Amino acid sequence: MLKEQFFMAIDSLRANKFRSLLTMLGIIIGASTLVAVLSLGNAVQGQVFEQFIDLGTRRIAVQPGDPNAKGARDVPGYGLLSIEDYRALEQLVAQHPAIFRVIVPEVALPTEVRAGTVAVESTLTGTTAPYKQVQTTPVAYGRFLTDADEQALARVGVIGYLTAKDLFGESPEALRAALGKTVEVDGQAIQVIGVLKENGGPFSTDRRVYSPLGTVRLRLVGDLDLPGRGLRMTSLLLGLNSE
Repeated sequence: MLKEQFFMAIDSLRANKFRSLLTMLGIIIGASTLVAVLSLGNAVQGQVFEQFIDLGTRRIAVQPGDPNAKGARDVPGYGLLSIEDYRALEQLVAQHPAIFRVIVPEVALPTEVRAGTVAVESTLTGTTAPYKQVQTTPVAYGRFLTDADEQALARVGVIGYLTAKDLFGESPEALRAALGKTVEVDGQAIQVIGVLKENGGPFSTDRRVYSPLGTVRLRLVGDLDLPGRGLRMTSLLLGLNSE
């Protein structure tokens, strides 16, 4: 019985060679496409996983949440962290020096950055000098923020790679030449003191502008204080002693 069915199948293939060829091509192309998609998915998954590992071994980000949230879709309903939140976590860091090494405040706001007639969308991030201990993107040109910048409320900024590239050009010479130039952040002038290395990925700093927290609070934005409660922050970063 099986032998007869086998020969019948062979005869059918011989009688319909063109149709058989198309069927084989369909199977081959379909299988190849599936393999390619799965490979791409694995590659992207691996890249995202590496980003998580890189962040997770160095810092924990504490952000305010909505206490009335019912699920993941409600997560964006963030508030802001107060100075009381900062003091509480600062005490936690001090009590566990074997686990934590630093606490860093952060204020992140959408903004427009302009150099001459060129303008790009970016994120203005106000923070302090210890941020360089928890960030994963090194400075490619220039330097990062210092305590002196914070104390002086200096109008300075460190800009991400893509923001710098769009404003000044992508060659190393153009990026290096950006140092010392003035850009406008929502109409407020700041001097470029550093350009970050390109890093890409879902947690990219490529579209960020970092300025001293006090400068952002008092000179660039000016509405980050709660009456009687002090500075409001979008997140607090806890640096981990993982190395």
